[in-house]
Amino acid sequence: MMINAGCTTLAAIAAVPLLCGCSVDVRRDTDGRTTDVAVRSPLGHVMVESDPDTPPDTGLTVHPGARPSNDRHTSNANVSLDSATFGVTIAAATFEDDEPPRALVDFYRQDLARYGAVTECRGDVQFPKRGNGSGSPFCRPEASESQTQLVVGSESDHRLAAIRPQGSGSKFALLHIQTDLENAAD
Repeated sequence: MMINAGCTTLAAIAAVPLLCGCSVDVRRDTDGRTTDVAVRSPLGHVMVESDPDTPPDTGLTVHPGARPSNDRHTSNANVSLDSATFGVTIAAATFEDDEPPRALVDFYRQDLARYGAVTECRGDVQFPKRGNGSGSPFCRPEASESQTQLVVGSESDHRLAAIRPQGSGSKFALLHIQTDLENAAD
């Protein structure tokens, strides 16, 4: 579950119905790179904020010695999609580290524990099927999976650290995902 352009694509696809009668505001940094995009419509709005120098606030500690990932297929962003009937907020950041995956798994197990019971998964993280988004995550293991995911919270508000080997070190993603099915756009 490494973060990639799919996160941004998903937000864009979800936003299509919101684009009727919309305004779009695009901000660029001094190098001309797009950093923030805001799309507002009568039905809701989508905001994507990214700053390559400041990781999004996932509520998790960035491992000492980690550096932002330079992979062009990953990105750091705060994404917000709000409408009259639902809302989704995602803070996502990717990093590289010289430490082996086991050291990062141990570090993030402890860091995530301040939010509750941590589920460790090498496979697919799942949540119980409940209408209110509550319930602890569980794992559907996959024997061939090399990535370890640590997750805490409920389907409607959870934090996740996804860690995988990269050379002699690691690549990892930190996420905080919140959903609100009765969110009203401002």
